[in-house]
Amino acid sequence: MQARWIRRLAGALAVPLLMALSPSQAASWDLPDAAAKAIKSHFPDAHITSVGRERERGAWYYEVSLKAGGGRRFAVEVTDQGVIGEIEGVVRLDDLPADLVKVVRERVGAGRITRVEKHERHGIARNGKFVPLPEPRMSYEVKYVDAAGNRREVQLASNQVLEMPDEVRKLLATRFPSAKIAEVEGEDDEGVMVYAVTLTQEGQSFEVDVLADGRITEMETPAEPASVPKPVLAAVQADKEVRKTDVQRTYKREIWGTVESGKVVGRHDVAYVVRVFRKDSQREYRFDGRGKLLNQPTWQESAAEDDDDDEDDDDD
Repeated sequence: MQARWIRRLAGALAVPLLMALSPSQAASWDLPDAAAKAIKSHFPDAHITSVGRERERGAWYYEVSLKAGGGRRFAVEVTDQGVIGEIEGVVRLDDLPADLVKVVRERVGAGRITRVEKHERHGIARNGKFVPLPEPRMSYEVKYVDAAGNRREVQLASNQVLEMPDEVRKLLATRFPSAKIAEVEGEDDEGVMVYAVTLTQEGQSFEVDVLADGRITEMETPAEPASVPKPVLAAVQADKEVRKTDVQRTYKREIWGTVESGKVVGRHDVAYVVRVFRKDSQREYRFDGRGKLLNQPTWQESAAEDDDDDEDDDDD
């Protein structure tokens, strides 16, 4: 989802966000069959307002914005295979569990709450694809104006405030001193906290997954064409769908560890990604460490967002 920070951990279900979508609406937005069926199944009476294409930790998904009865808006992540990722919607502060309401009021103090979002996680991005979770995980994001008039936000799950650990900040500042943090998203992966950090440097963005203790588990960084296996660029150049005027960016993805059964298992794997950009479209090529093409690239186009991002006052 857009404008996200740290969100996802276990908690209690306070307000159902699984709402509603009329038959045939999902198909009219050219969603893959499995994705369209998942949307119609979970939200049979809601109205689709936009469909976008995004990527999280190497996994592509559709972000479907929906509008239900009473004007209630929410957004849903769904993969090509029909796996639901996150459901995001606006709720009231009093809809949160009582222990979280107490934490929020202590943090906000004399400030004013402007928006409360609930994030219901049904699938998690792992190793380049979304994996369904046995049970949904709940987290919340509260935006507020403090007593001095500054806009702030706090993210919570269970009964705790989620903050990026100092070890992660120090690691990023040391390893990437010239980069700026664009987005940080905390992910509870089978009990292991992984911080997915998006950085920007010299006009390009890249991703780093870091554990709470400062260890990097996965990193995707820009790569000079001369440093990648020759079959990688050769495959892109041979594709007749690519024009000379298209913008190409090459990335190296390295994995040092993966979460298995609640533990971080060491492993080293190298892959390469080439993204080709043309106006509002993007085409992605994925290769293994030797330069073997692993997917069938297609152009992905994003519809204009129809989300109402204006901050809503919650006078709790």
